[in-house]
Amino acid sequence: RRSILKGVRFTCPLARRCPVTKAKRRQCQACRLQKCLDVGMRRDMIMSEEALRRRRERRGQRGQSGGQPGGQPGGQQGQQGQQAGLTAEQQELIALLIAAHQRTFDSSFSQFVDYWPPVRLIMPSPPGAGVAAGASPSPCEDVLPDVFSMLPHFADLSTFMIQQVINFAKEIPVFR
Repeated sequence: RRSILKGVRFTCPLARRCPVTKAKRRQCQACRLQKCLDVGMRRDMIMSEEALRRRRERRGQRGQSGGQPGGQPGGQQGQQGQQAGLTAEQQELIALLIAAHQRTFDSSFSQFVDYWPPVRLIMPSPPGAGVAAGASPSPCEDVLPDVFSMLPHFADLSTFMIQQVINFAKEIPVFR
């Protein structure tokens, strides 16, 4: 952050091939900064000193209010504080998402009844039980067809869940 804000240009003595590890990160600042940029740090997203100071003040205020008696972080007062910090646009977006969820989510899972797995008539025995009883020496041969018989069920279930996500997305104006 400081390197970007100050506009410092570093040069690497080893043609930008220094290993940047926890133990060696202080040896070459040029390679360290380049690694930060390579993994996704953006030069234009660095906070200014003023924005950083305001964020530190907000964190300090939160820490003080949470530590006082009667302050209930995560309780009713914490939720009201979060609501007051939201813009009108954010509150509208949250209300829109909640309404879309309520219109598309069926808490009784009534549509899900068609997707219950088929009733099993034969339960596979534990892997060691067949050998001890003198049955086939390879219990895996008996279990594998049973596992593969569930694949169509999982495919149907996945299709159903994807359809539910699509229905939710269709309720949101941005995705229409």
